[in-house]
Amino acid sequence: MTTPDIDLDKIISQEMDREAKRKEYNERPDVKEKRKAYNQRRQAEIKIARAVMSDEMTKIEGEAALAVLRGTATPEVPTEEEDSE
Repeated sequence: MTTPDIDLDKIISQEMDREAKRKEYNERPDVKEKRKAYNQRRQAEIKIARAVMSDEMTKIEGEAALAVLRGTATPEVPTEEEDSE
């Protein structure tokens, strides 16, 4: 049985190139701005989910808040009176 020739130097070189490209890409201002916006939106979604979990808002209010956050609906949230009808 023969073992395949493994060129470790080639693999190391490829990984170093990938790492350098990733580092350069992640330092670009547009990438940093997109990541910042993504993280802010994600944190806001998690905050809404936690508010629903701790009964600070109803599930319907949470869904409405998420829809507004994502820009898929108008900010109209039914009141508890309207919700119970």
